[in-house]
Amino acid sequence: MQWEVEALEPDELQRLVLAAVDPYIDRDILARQIAREEQQRRTLSDFVDGWARAGGGTSP
Repeated sequence: MQWEVEALEPDELQRLVLAAVDPYIDRDILARQIAREEQQRRTLSDFVDGWARAGGGTSP
């Protein structure tokens, strides 16, 4: 069966793709990567907050 991707609803396309890749996902590695990304977001957010409080990026 052949389908035009553009003919699929976005939700259906997402479901099909996720179903196709799900068997290949290592859940432990995925969980560690998500935790690493969340820590990086917190670190970046803390840096930006500190920079803003210190007056970084403001014009004289």
